[in-house]
Amino acid sequence: FGPLDDLLHDPSIEDILINGFKDVHVSQGGQLKRATQRFTDDTHLLRILRRILAPLGRRLDDSNPMVDARLPNGGRLNAIISPLAVDGPMVSIRKFRKDPFTPDELLAKGTFDAPMQALLKAMVLG
Repeated sequence: FGPLDDLLHDPSIEDILINGFKDVHVSQGGQLKRATQRFTDDTHLLRILRRILAPLGRRLDDSNPMVDARLPNGGRLNAIISPLAVDGPMVSIRKFRKDPFTPDELLAKGTFDAPMQALLKAMVLG
């Protein structure tokens, strides 16, 4: 998938955000970073998007300028093009971890505190 290939296969990348062919960002470890990958122009970006969407039975064109799709790996892709996107194609790809977070990882990330973890555990275990 051209410039997206490495980003799609990097397990440390959580999100890929594209705002026009020159502006690619990734979310990695909770930090938003500018990616070095670029497309040559909007046509190049659209060609890659259509290559991703075709096997999913989805289209992105003048008659269908917005698309939401579930990727084979479970990720989600949202893309919009002109006339909805005035500065070029905009794309969001959300990737998911292969292994879900453990309760201890969620605690360490501050998703909940220890008392809430204990309450959730009690509710699940009954």
